[in-house]
Amino acid sequence: MDGMDNTKRLIAFLVLSIGLLFMWSNLFPPPPPVQPKRAKKHKATSRPTSLAASQPSSWLAASSRPTSLAASKAAPRPRVLPALPRKEASYKHDLFTVRVSNYGGGIVGMKIHAFRDPDNKKQRVPLEILPKELAKMPPFSERFLDATLRNRLPADALTPEGLVVYETVRAEKDGVVLQRRFDLQGGGALVLEKRLQFQKEAYDFRVTYRLQNQSTQAIQTGMSFVLTDYVDPSKMQSGGFFSGPADTFEALCLSSKEKTPTRSDINALKKQPQILKGDVDFVAVDRRYFMMAWVPAWKTPGSGMGCSLQETLGGWIMATTTHRGAQLEPQKIATLELKGFLGPKYYQKLAAVGHRLDQSIDFGIFAFISKPMLWFMQFIYNSFGRFGNWGIAIILLTVFVKILLWIPTTRQMQSMKKMTKLGPELQRLKAKYGDDKESLQRETMALYTREGINPLGGCLPMLLQMPIWIALYNTLFYAVELYQAPFISGWIDDLSLKDPFYIMPVVLGASMFLQQKMSPTTGMDEVQAKMLKIFMPIFFTAIMLFLPSGLTLYILINTGISILHQWIVYNQPDVPVDPKKVKPNWLTRMNSAVEEYQKLEEQKKTSGSNNPQKKTSGSNNNKPKSSR
Repeated sequence: MDGMDNTKRLIAFLVLSIGLLFMWSNLFPPPPPVQPKRAKKHKATSRPTSLAASQPSSWLAASSRPTSLAASKAAPRPRVLPALPRKEASYKHDLFTVRVSNYGGGIVGMKIHAFRDPDNKKQRVPLEILPKELAKMPPFSERFLDATLRNRLPADALTPEGLVVYETVRAEKDGVVLQRRFDLQGGGALVLEKRLQFQKEAYDFRVTYRLQNQSTQAIQTGMSFVLTDYVDPSKMQSGGFFSGPADTFEALCLSSKEKTPTRSDINALKKQPQILKGDVDFVAVDRRYFMMAWVPAWKTPGSGMGCSLQETLGGWIMATTTHRGAQLEPQKIATLELKGFLGPKYYQKLAAVGHRLDQSIDFGIFAFISKPMLWFMQFIYNSFGRFGNWGIAIILLTVFVKILLWIPTTRQMQSMKKMTKLGPELQRLKAKYGDDKESLQRETMALYTREGINPLGGCLPMLLQMPIWIALYNTLFYAVELYQAPFISGWIDDLSLKDPFYIMPVVLGASMFLQQKMSPTTGMDEVQAKMLKIFMPIFFTAIMLFLPSGLTLYILINTGISILHQWIVYNQPDVPVDPKKVKPNWLTRMNSAVEEYQKLEEQKKTSGSNNPQKKTSGSNNNKPKSSR
């Protein structure tokens, strides 16, 4: 049987199988998780590309679930709602404007100046990535671990969720400062100060805690640091065929002993929370383009108790990292420092934070290819200065990748071209040898050798390109650089969204149809070839209708260059092949070695059957002679 025919049929089968599986999973996606009846329905305020989310109406169930790694031995005494009024302080940064609340000391609002609110069509308004509903349980808040200390605090010291309530919050030159003096039961006081310090041109910030024990008893300073985010389960994008790829909403934790972070989406956390012990590099809540993270910066190794990732009350993700603390003696002061990150996932800015925070971007198994691609696009974009355009960067990246693959792709096309011309000769060999597969294979390989054809020459280049395609998909799909980045004003205003007029997908389908028509179909049944030429363009067009326009742009340019490349190769005159100068390829040499081995085995069997008395005579000579 023709080896090349088997290879082409195998490739066609794999492509069709993967395509059908992809279409089935998108046409019939799994149903969204059912929201618990206790949680009231709210209008969705989240967008797939931001951290904005809705807030459940009740936190009774959430507050009853574990939120730290340290189990409380003493039951907390009953409390009333905090009597202190809610206060906020606003700090304007060069990249964003942030609002900090005294309830929890967390960040309740952040407007990114570089992005616009897509819901406001009339004027450009900075994008708010945290909704007001998160004020009850804001991210970057903290809890006291020690139950004895919590019971000594006044009734208005903590929220029902256990978060610290500060008395004052004010903006300063470099950030926001929160303070509270807690009068303790049994006498004395605990003074707590929290300081958030922001730096220019960065989305990370320093968080410093200063605790002063003004009592006559020692105090345990252990604290847990909380990140929270929410998405309505009924509104969470599930990745259906007509809704595009599924959004990212997961919690991450990278232990100092692990190479890659532990990732758990909200559905996995519903089944089982994740708890990791020991020191951690970071804990985060991740979206497709934005992320919030705690980065512990403990000065004492081994003081971290790990991290906890869990889902609470249907739709809420809570990620916590914990510091075990120490005994703070009377009239002593203790300090604790962390780093925080809240903003878009620019790779260079994440890498600048340190603690391997850049690994929060999931480039997949081909990250070693994705990262250089992202760097190349950024280099092209920055080279144009204020005239930079990410669409042009994608086009030039496509051209660069095609140049890298030009030689193997040319060999692939030349091999297919030669195979087309050998079609009649292959049919003659099949008719001559019929069911004699060994003879047919031997003569076919001899024909390939005479013509200088590598039977796998049409497959290997395709396999070499697969990692590049996968890496490029991850690069373009998760690159925040493409979020709200325009290509052609009035048409493609956001490369992270689908083509609003479906122009590129339709042109891509027509281009793929032309490419399929130009491609040879040697060895393939005419009905199969016709179905493949019609089905594949329609299938890919349907997929591209809802993928990001940046990715569609790459595939369209890549297809156009491939058509031109194919036309050049197929219109070049054939160079006569001298059989004497053609060196057999590795497959031919291996086949010849197998044939030689088979011949030797047959010769051994033949020589053994032609001398049946050899073994017998030898054995007779060893027998003792009988005496007369």
